[in-house]
Amino acid sequence: MRTTPEVAKDLLVDSGQASQLQYRQVQSDIGLMMLGNEALYTENDPAAPAKLSMAQQILGKNPKAQSALKADPVFQQLFGNYIKNLQMSATQQQNATIGRLGVSPAPLQAERAMPQGSQEEAQGGLQHGPAEDAREQ
Repeated sequence: MRTTPEVAKDLLVDSGQASQLQYRQVQSDIGLMMLGNEALYTENDPAAPAKLSMAQQILGKNPKAQSALKADPVFQQLFGNYIKNLQMSATQQQNATIGRLGVSPAPLQAERAMPQGSQEEAQGGLQHGPAEDAREQ
């Protein structure tokens, strides 16, 4: 009989492998939709933002998929539904965060991480109002 650590080792996948498997799954979903097959939708998919990015990347690199999206109404409908499902999951995740916190997180995470002097440099130097400009003259 196998011990729990041995079983756990077989079940765990490192993040690089997980990302690659996820990419392949999105790639497969798009290929199957091009053949006319409906994707298997996931309710509240925690990987939805990453899958949206991957779908955009895959479609951008694949001229056949781009042509099919323009010319094939079935693929257009299937791909549209796929993207809508992923967007809904991403929105649900954001709504859950807002529901827990009571506010939407600020989008300017990078600015808050910068020291004060760096923020001013990134904004093109110090901003002076009329009073400061008058004192400098």
